[in-house]
Amino acid sequence: MSVLGEFCGELDLRYQRGGRRYVLVAPFKWCGPASNPVCYEVEAGFDTDFASIPFFVRWVLSPTHGLISDYGRAAVIHDYLYRRGARFTPPVSRTLADQVFYEAMLCEDVLWPTRFLMWAAVRLFGWTAYRKA
Repeated sequence: MSVLGEFCGELDLRYQRGGRRYVLVAPFKWCGPASNPVCYEVEAGFDTDFASIPFFVRWVLSPTHGLISDYGRAAVIHDYLYRRGARFTPPVSRTLADQVFYEAMLCEDVLWPTRFLMWAAVRLFGWTAYRKA
């Protein structure tokens, strides 16, 4: 297991008409760092919007920038944990989901300003999305 964690598989997506959503065509997995050796596999058919970025931040970070950026897989893992985390045993808390998001972006070499801004945004505003899940 890597010190930073690692992804297995690439994003293979299909655009879903009628919105800013994409559907995974093939599964992929993220395994955490040695300090948190847990793996999460996102199944084919899971839909994502990459990041529910508030409108006032979109001028800096586009929600669909995840398609071409280094944070795309981390955003999909985060979406997955927010929607399915309560079903795991033990459940994945919002705090843990946000920590995994940060670690996954670190694993993908996302620049620290982007990594911090995205992590801070989910810590400050993610409670609404997590509550809906």
